[in-house]
Amino acid sequence: MTSISSKITRHSRQWQTLNKGNGKMIRIASYNVLSPKLKAKQPKLYLKDSGYDERKRMQEVCKEIREYEPQLVALQEVEKDFVDRFASEIKLNVAAYAQSGGKERTDGCLVLYDSTRFSLLHSEIGILDADQGKVNAFAIAVFNDNYKTTNRKIILATTHLLFNPKRGDIRFLQTKDLAINLAIVLERFGGDASLVLCGDFNSTPGSAVYSYLSTGIVNASYASQRTVPPTWTGEYPHYKSGHNGNGTAMMVHHPQQKQEDQILNSPLPNLASAYAVESHDRGEPAFTTYLPHGTKACVDYLFYDQQSLFPINRLELPPLYLLRQAKGLPANTARLQAPSDHLLLIVDFAYR
Repeated sequence: MTSISSKITRHSRQWQTLNKGNGKMIRIASYNVLSPKLKAKQPKLYLKDSGYDERKRMQEVCKEIREYEPQLVALQEVEKDFVDRFASEIKLNVAAYAQSGGKERTDGCLVLYDSTRFSLLHSEIGILDADQGKVNAFAIAVFNDNYKTTNRKIILATTHLLFNPKRGDIRFLQTKDLAINLAIVLERFGGDASLVLCGDFNSTPGSAVYSYLSTGIVNASYASQRTVPPTWTGEYPHYKSGHNGNGTAMMVHHPQQKQEDQILNSPLPNLASAYAVESHDRGEPAFTTYLPHGTKACVDYLFYDQQSLFPINRLELPPLYLLRQAKGLPANTARLQAPSDHLLLIVDFAYR
């Protein structure tokens, strides 16, 4: 596993130590790698010259991940033809691959694992159609941790929710369906299984999706609302969303709440966001994606079960001024090498 002693990586990112470990750590990564096919369909969102040869950009994505030596990896926007290539170049094994449904989407979610540390016990995949014919995929993998006498189970789940900025209501339904599937898996493998849920949720920290996952509750009226997307393609930080740094939302969402409004409870354990905890009340990063002519916001998360896991080290995101200097992602400049339009999330965990 990569040492964090040097602190600053060649990707202009800094390791932050959050807690002292109490045993062998587990390094987990989550990354939307930007499907070449999806990028080609939306050329207006990107710079004509990002500094990468598109034919080799996936190679740079694999190289970036491999440098940090994660033991569990969750990827989004992976084309089926690239699954074996990712596994081979990152030097991990395939646990699960869920391809998006429909004719227009050919990408999906991929879970990889280090077979020298973990044994794969179970995997399942599915589509989160929200009863509206949507094609967004999810993948779940259950592992046994074989480190010495640990004999602990860990569940890694990943998804890529609907992008449509106007349909926060559908994203919530997808999240609710995913939570139900995860609760079934958790029940099947007992109370000692530790859950990590990560991916591209296309939802900011002020959303119903985030509230549901990070606090365990959300008002039904808020969850059913369509969202009003920004009418510009500038930066969309979330500092005024009521979010704080303890992995939850500071404010429970009660927009125009009626007396009979229903509270929806998540069936999942007490989750926290690894990039919000121990962040001096700054909360989530301002941006996890920074498109030149599109979304610039925090939409990617790595949630974990606070009752059984805690974060040790976290790879911080690049400084905002570098994203601005590069004019967006992907970027390959002297000070910022980022081969996707999202940023890699990676955290070291230990068991409680």
